[in-house]
Amino acid sequence: MKLFLANAFAYWQGDNVGSGATETYFDDIQQALGHIQDLTGSLEGFEFWNGETGWPTDGGDDYGAAKAGTKNAEKYYQEAV
Repeated sequence: MKLFLANAFAYWQGDNVGSGATETYFDDIQQALGHIQDLTGSLEGFEFWNGETGWPTDGGDDYGAAKAGTKNAEKYYQEAV
């Protein structure tokens, strides 16, 4: 059985930690899965997992509407993961 891991980082797409980041996270994962399905021709014969995601905590830099911080990292974890 093959294993595919996809990384999804809404922060690096400059999304606000609210619903925009959650939607971007799931969209990224769905696009990755769709790409794998296009390449393999099926959703059978492999496992698909989220390899990595996250949000920078205090001390990180802001990126567009994405604001680093412990409270935002907690919110992202609770809503998106």
